[in-house]
Amino acid sequence: MLSLEAQSEHLLSFILELMQMQNQVLLKNGQLRSADLLRHSRWHIVVAVTKKALVSLENAETVQAMLSWERNGVVAFVVHAIDTLSSRLHSIAYREGAFQHQTEIEHALAEILRLSVEHIMAAFRVSAPSDEALVETFTVHFLLPLFAGSLKRYPPLVEVLFDSIKGIFDITQVSKKTKVDIAVDFLRALKKKTPSVFDIPKDGIVPPYCGIKETDNDAVFHILLRLEHPRDNPSFYVKHVLDELREQQRDLLWTYFNDPEYLCAQLLNDEGSGNGAVFVKILTELPDSPRARFPFVKVLLDHPKINDSIAAALYPLLDVSDAPSRELLQKNTYTRLFTDRHRAYQHLMIATWAHGPKEYILTMRFLIPRIRNEIPPDAQLIPEILFKNSADDILHLWDQATDDEASEMAELYLAWEKQNDEAVSRVRILRLLSV
Repeated sequence: MLSLEAQSEHLLSFILELMQMQNQVLLKNGQLRSADLLRHSRWHIVVAVTKKALVSLENAETVQAMLSWERNGVVAFVVHAIDTLSSRLHSIAYREGAFQHQTEIEHALAEILRLSVEHIMAAFRVSAPSDEALVETFTVHFLLPLFAGSLKRYPPLVEVLFDSIKGIFDITQVSKKTKVDIAVDFLRALKKKTPSVFDIPKDGIVPPYCGIKETDNDAVFHILLRLEHPRDNPSFYVKHVLDELREQQRDLLWTYFNDPEYLCAQLLNDEGSGNGAVFVKILTELPDSPRARFPFVKVLLDHPKINDSIAAALYPLLDVSDAPSRELLQKNTYTRLFTDRHRAYQHLMIATWAHGPKEYILTMRFLIPRIRNEIPPDAQLIPEILFKNSADDILHLWDQATDDEASEMAELYLAWEKQNDEAVSRVRILRLLSV
């Protein structure tokens, strides 16, 4: 490879000459970008060429004289240069001996990002009929291509980009939708990385080197809360925001919904809007414990207007390892009609399946004597609720059990069979399932 001095003397001069040819036609029509000369250049060359391309957007009169496709071609070249350096920087960040090199490129690329936002926004403003049109054009031709490339793999630079464009969120003439769409992209790109096995403390394992510093999306999250109140658009937060939040942010989001009267009204007035599933998801994801969720679920399940589909989704949220939840699930089995009892048996088993052998044993201790007086043909329906999907689920549960738990499960099944054999009208299907 040529030395840096030789590249600066020959390659830089060559690329800059190509860039200036015939009123920058190769730069504007995308041919210079397609040639991908930057991929073969040292980072100093890429930085110098990118700054030179941005100079062509400095003068308002020059930009005014450009056709839109010519201006967009210059912007696309800048995006290509940023992507080239971002990809290179990401790979260097995992080499422990290259920290100084990484830092130099990161600082240079941060400067390029700031200059790019400044010059490209100014260039688009020349022909934009409104602030809304300006931000939409800037997003389509600059922000979205950057997010589609390598930049998002290096969050500290995404943070630099966010700091450079965050003034957009204060422009009153830009629509809320446009601002929210931009914020969601940054929310995803800046979220804390998912913990891995290397994050387990004092386990004696040395994690692989990574020189990329941690970022967080807290500032973006608070902008979203300001732009879109959670109660005004709960489905947006469930579909686009919830998965990008860490625990403390979820706790903050829960404060907006932590109102039994509000949540119950929303679930009871679903009327086919689909919001029922949204609020079930909120109840599933946001409360920090089953005990925090219990008052909401209990009020809803006790309400006479709750529909069966919502109730079926709520019962699994009752944690059978939580005493009040188990008490409610078991209490619901004491009803006059078998159809209601059968549904209560199912709900109890659904909630039980979310846990291991210990809770399953407690449920069976309650359930076996509880169904003693059920008679055919109703009783024929009961053994099937024992299985989640198939007999394999029972075998999987046995695999999870300790020796003592497995022994007790076997004893419970034998007790159920004995109870069935002693009944006046036996349930034949129980014998078949046992086999």
